[in-house]
Amino acid sequence: MWSVELYLLSSLENLKTLLPLFHTFRVGLFFIAPAMLLLSVFITHTNKTWTNRITTLSFALSFGISILNNTVLPSNLVYSPTGYLPEPDLIGLIYKINFVMSVICSLVICAIAHRKTIFTERQRITWVIMAYFVGSFFGVLSFSYSKIFGTLGAVSFLSLLAYAVFRYRLISTRVFASQLLAKSVIAVSLAMGLILINEFTLNYGIMEKGQVIYSNALYMLCCFGLYNKLQNHFQPYTNSLLISHFYDLKQEQSRILNTLPHCLDWKDLKSLLDDIFYRLIKVDNYTIYLCVEQPNVFKKFNLVTNIKDHKEQTFNNYSELTYYEEASSSKKHDFTNLKQSAFLPISLNSEVIGMITLGQPQKKEQFSYQDTQLLIWLSNQLRERIPLIIKYNETIYELEQARQTISMVETFNAYNHDVKAPFNNINAVINSGNLFSEEEKSRTILEQVEFGLKRITTMCDILNGRNNQQKQSIDLNESITNIHNMFAVQLGLSGLDLKTIPKIFAKKDLIEILLTNLYKNAIEASDKSAQIRVKTDYQKTEGKILFQFSDKGKGMPKEVTEKLFTQSMTTKKGGSGVGMSLVKNIINELDGTIDVKSAVGIGTTFTFHLSPAIKKAN
Repeated sequence: MWSVELYLLSSLENLKTLLPLFHTFRVGLFFIAPAMLLLSVFITHTNKTWTNRITTLSFALSFGISILNNTVLPSNLVYSPTGYLPEPDLIGLIYKINFVMSVICSLVICAIAHRKTIFTERQRITWVIMAYFVGSFFGVLSFSYSKIFGTLGAVSFLSLLAYAVFRYRLISTRVFASQLLAKSVIAVSLAMGLILINEFTLNYGIMEKGQVIYSNALYMLCCFGLYNKLQNHFQPYTNSLLISHFYDLKQEQSRILNTLPHCLDWKDLKSLLDDIFYRLIKVDNYTIYLCVEQPNVFKKFNLVTNIKDHKEQTFNNYSELTYYEEASSSKKHDFTNLKQSAFLPISLNSEVIGMITLGQPQKKEQFSYQDTQLLIWLSNQLRERIPLIIKYNETIYELEQARQTISMVETFNAYNHDVKAPFNNINAVINSGNLFSEEEKSRTILEQVEFGLKRITTMCDILNGRNNQQKQSIDLNESITNIHNMFAVQLGLSGLDLKTIPKIFAKKDLIEILLTNLYKNAIEASDKSAQIRVKTDYQKTEGKILFQFSDKGKGMPKEVTEKLFTQSMTTKKGGSGVGMSLVKNIINELDGTIDVKSAVGIGTTFTFHLSPAIKKAN
């Protein structure tokens, strides 16, 4: 109605025809003030006694002056170059007071709502406040210049209001100001460039007046090509000037794209997500959920321990980024229950395979338009990476299981050496002729059978997961003597040079395996009876136990000794190469060192350095 009033004032010249129409349509102007109040109440969902009273008062004033203006106090019109204008009077004064009062009250209502709202809704109220500021500024100017500033005020107010109400993803007013500043500076700079070019070409006679149009056209074409590039270059400077928590979205996206391919496990992904959510988005926490077999059913996933929570969580109909204030009433329970402010689904082939929930924002702007863009973009990037990480971790787990299986097979191979050893000794005793008495033969055979049974029992315990032998203080000399006696039948001129040494801290089974492998390999490397020398000593200066094992067997060339402790390395036909690699592993477990010297046709010497049990205990 007010727009029709302005049109009539500008188009009709017959005062008798204009006056009744003017007073009829002027009602629209009078009711702008209460309409603004009512609009602010509806937008902010404010239902307070004082707002209702002020709105009622504003409507009463508008209704009253509209009746008076059409009955006892009609306004007079005076002619101006742009048409007729109402003459200042009491009706106009009351309207102005009502308008100013409504604007102030509307801003107060919006300011109170702004303090109480959260997330995107706060952005929406901010834009409504901006609309009121701009509209009221032009509205006050329209008191004196109604046709120009009144129209500008209406258009700007309705435009800003439409953006605030209908736009789904809002940018902040600071971002808008930053973009406006960057565009204004670039536009002014380009315009100044055009002026300078024209002045230069005309003053120095480079071009005639009629030819300047060609240089201007060329310059404008260049401006069209440079404008976006200049804005992209200049925008970060205005952003850093006006936005309190600013980050370059394109730069961060490029950095994430360079980092994401290197995220092969959950630990790497956690480092990247921590940086995104704590440094850029700035929330106090975040949680990742992975989908189980059922649709929309998820389990919380711990990125540190790589373990899914046993408790299931249902997320129904979350197909895109959802903030708390945007969720329906039925979904708000999910946010409240988890104490989260946003849900970011990870979808692959129209199925949600994961869900990232974000805690409370830690910055004033909360979730900005820039944050929203980053989150939506991140969701698209993670939908390919998360399945790859899941597959990678499953492969690593399977490899670990295979490694444990191989390790168990290696142990069984080692025990296989030990199980064979007593039977070889029994065979040697039986075939020794008159070298031993019948009593000695019987005693030796029983000792070897007992040793073999012990090894078989240990193997069965390992197979059944009951091998719980703990490390203990062991007399190395005693173990050497026992193993040496076990192989005595197969030994020739051999001897023991065992000095007094401290005990070592180890598993007894492993020490016996180590010694058995040394003796067995020495015997197999000899054409006749093996000649073995074993020496132990304690080196006080170094605080180490010296254990030296020598044989006068076939010896080994240098290229063999260099690879001796590799699992597949063996010099025996049909050998597995497990024995010496296991010896190396046992020495490593004892934090000891091993050195081997060998010469073909002369023999081999193994030198071990071990730590005493006292040092281990400390």
